[in-house]
Amino acid sequence: MHIRCINITPRWLAALACAGMLTGCAQAPSAQPTSQWQSTDVISNSIQPELQQFLGQASEQNAEAPGGPGEQSTAMFEHTPWGKQTEVTIQSRYYAGSGRQCLRLLVAPAALGARIAIACQQNDQWVPVRPVTQLLNAQ
Repeated sequence: MHIRCINITPRWLAALACAGMLTGCAQAPSAQPTSQWQSTDVISNSIQPELQQFLGQASEQNAEAPGGPGEQSTAMFEHTPWGKQTEVTIQSRYYAGSGRQCLRLLVAPAALGARIAIACQQNDQWVPVRPVTQLLNAQ
């Protein structure tokens, strides 16, 4: 008695792999994000209306000289994404590589040292953003 084994050739394996890839592509999610630069933690780190207004006004005042030596604006806020009872100083305004308008801030929460923070406009609101270049310079 002779038992015949199925002979699997590389062609069959390649055809099965292609079929598997096509099936995976057909099942890709159809929902597209509303914004390319959507922050994942906007709700937990939301900026209060008073701080939103402060950042918006300071950005408009320095609109003539992005990143230039504009006058620094400082204010104290009870709650911010960077801590409670925080003094916020706007140091400069610039446009990020993404095209968003951003502000470089110096934030000093109560009883803690001052540090650099970044806030950028997203969907007509200011959102906190990680200061990536500061992280790279620290290494």
